[in-house]
Amino acid sequence: MDYNRRLELLSQILSDYFIIYVREKQYIVKRPDKHIIYKARLLRNEIADKYKFNNFLTKQDCIDHLISIGRWTIDGDQKIKQLEEWIEDQKVKLYHAYSRPDLLKPLRQELTNVRNLLSRLYDGKNLLYSFTLDYITDSVLENYILSQTIYYKKKKIKDISCILLDTLKLKYKQLMLSSQEFREISRTDPWRSYSNITSNPFNKSAVDLDEDQRILLNWSNIYTNVHENPDCPNDDIINDDDMLDGWMIVQSRKRAEEKREKTGDEIVKNLSYKYGNANEVFLPANSTEQVQNIGKLNSAKSKMVKQQRQQFIDKYGQVGAGKLPDEIFDRTLQANRASSYNNRGI
Repeated sequence: MDYNRRLELLSQILSDYFIIYVREKQYIVKRPDKHIIYKARLLRNEIADKYKFNNFLTKQDCIDHLISIGRWTIDGDQKIKQLEEWIEDQKVKLYHAYSRPDLLKPLRQELTNVRNLLSRLYDGKNLLYSFTLDYITDSVLENYILSQTIYYKKKKIKDISCILLDTLKLKYKQLMLSSQEFREISRTDPWRSYSNITSNPFNKSAVDLDEDQRILLNWSNIYTNVHENPDCPNDDIINDDDMLDGWMIVQSRKRAEEKREKTGDEIVKNLSYKYGNANEVFLPANSTEQVQNIGKLNSAKSKMVKQQRQQFIDKYGQVGAGKLPDEIFDRTLQANRASSYNNRGI
């Protein structure tokens, strides 16, 4: 978006109210404070408690019915999880393909296709959500907040009609910013010129921030952390949401791997001490999940050694103790070091 559009949206976020027109009449919808939100949640919980024994469908009832009529499958949630993981991997591929423009277009098209598929799956899963008590109570909360924040000609509307309330709610939701818009505003001017001066340009405590303001500050902090990272990517990647997501996923996986290795080293060290300072410790597993968890304790070097050993055993069959390639290499290395020390008179 251009600078003027960013300035318009930022002005909306900075403001304490929204301007909405209905049939040429100007209404002001103020951002709700914490007191209104608190009362709305009390009302929501009151309604939920009052009608919890009525014949509303539960989320599981909805899923079971959708399965019975062929609109959902038993493994639907698993498919959603797989697609979400695929999208993460695809973003990583996009990041790594930065220097390969020929790969970017097909990768982006695949990502778009899977996002559309994921969106359809979520729509299908939530097809009957409007028949649940959760939907009713969420609507009560939204309607209460909106009814307490609508003004016309500087006066708060006390008795608002359902038709006007629904119309204002629809237009209000249309003014909500997308994740992409929040991200672009948070990493560009004019917002950056504000955030470079102070970490909270809203001059409010965290508990008094509106949801839009919290989202903008969170994204602003994320981009600040990216720029301060020693491995900060270039601006082209930072300005590309999917590529930057890919970079952040790579960084997150790297930290997780380092943490697992550190944890694994500590566990192996303790076990090694327990079993007479053994170089290696074999842990029995009773399930596939335990096998995976134990495998994660190995460092990258240990995983490579394990793979080389398996390949050697697959090739030659039974192998005696001390005959594996890494064991022979270690003995040779130790012998060379000992010889070097002797030659130097150590």
